[in-house]
Amino acid sequence: MVGSWCVIEAKCVPSGAAKPGEPCLSCQPVASGAAWTPVAVGAGCDDGDSCTKDDACNAVGACKGAPLACSIPPNADCFESAGACQNGVCTFTAKAGGTSCNDNDPCTSNDGCDGKGQCVGTPGGCKDVTGGPDSIDSGTTPAQDTGSDVEAPVSQNETSRPAGCTSAGRNAGNWASHAFGALLAMWTIGRGRARQRRGRPGFAPR
Repeated sequence: MVGSWCVIEAKCVPSGAAKPGEPCLSCQPVASGAAWTPVAVGAGCDDGDSCTKDDACNAVGACKGAPLACSIPPNADCFESAGACQNGVCTFTAKAGGTSCNDNDPCTSNDGCDGKGQCVGTPGGCKDVTGGPDSIDSGTTPAQDTGSDVEAPVSQNETSRPAGCTSAGRNAGNWASHAFGALLAMWTIGRGRARQRRGRPGFAPR
């Protein structure tokens, strides 16, 4: 029977059988017929911890896994970057409400975290093409608008808007107002020129 069995704790154990609850120890009669022997280093096992990965046996017969890295929150703007594993799932702490963030919506402004991990903006604003808020004196074109100065509803010097903002809320209203103002100015200039022509010598009105 030598080489086929171990007698451990007064019990016969067949060769190769693992110790109950400890998969990295087994009966290896060639190494010891009276004690549990560590299996090969690196052999796969399960340490019973759902918050580890790549579990493997080490040199002393223990099953160890590498801790799961919880460092990628679902929303980096509104969650702390360092998380913790619970029952195999990474959880993260939400940042305080009002923390600055970016909801990636060009037609909102004053974006802020809601305290529950969501970034929420106020509808009706319009971020410029560089990602900052529009401002009255920030530039003559969208490309020059850096959004570095005081926020305003609409940049009065800009001639075009980011995609998605031309027909929304106050932007549409402001652009309609600007267009009406331009037409009114053209009409006023036209009337002035007509009056000048009527006042010239030799001009006979129809």
